[in-house]
Amino acid sequence: MNHGLTVYAVDTEHLESIYGCKDENLILAVHKHYHKNNHQQTKYSHQQIKTLQAFTDIVNGTTLNQHYSVVYAAAIQLYCEVFKSEILENAPFHPCSHTWLQEIDTTLEEIGISQAFRLSKLISGKLPLPVPHHNRLCQFGHVSTAAVYQAFSQLRHEDYMSADNSMIEAIACVKKWLRYVSSAFEAGSHLDLVGFYY
Repeated sequence: MNHGLTVYAVDTEHLESIYGCKDENLILAVHKHYHKNNHQQTKYSHQQIKTLQAFTDIVNGTTLNQHYSVVYAAAIQLYCEVFKSEILENAPFHPCSHTWLQEIDTTLEEIGISQAFRLSKLISGKLPLPVPHHNRLCQFGHVSTAAVYQAFSQLRHEDYMSADNSMIEAIACVKKWLRYVSSAFEAGSHLDLVGFYY
């Protein structure tokens, strides 16, 4: 199975607030987007609940079933598609392996980027919601505005052009993510990076 990393710039304070908010307009907006864009049910739809029901459960504050982390992740990604500030360029990460992400993190460390920003954090299983922990089928995570801003302030002045071409392309892509969130921060918006890997 070829996995890929998709990254969004999202206001995670708003994301955090959706659990239990019981906002029918929010549910309606996501359902409309889902049907308008002809989404398929998650490819793991043999599980007993589906993406839209999972999103409705999150908004209604229903106790989430620990066995359905893949479907809840799909529901949160659907939210990100609707309310994202931006879906960021992800070409160097489709497909990509865990090993490749680790190699990029090693390069970031070697050029002096703060440990607060690592690609591994985008698949760490941590979101500002009580979503069941990731499993091997779908991983997710986020990196805060502060960590992104710090990383960009460091990376913007670093020379990584001695790396091989694929690494240069990947780091350049990451730099674009960091620049976007940092520019938004300087303009008064607080966006985190939210990642999904499956």
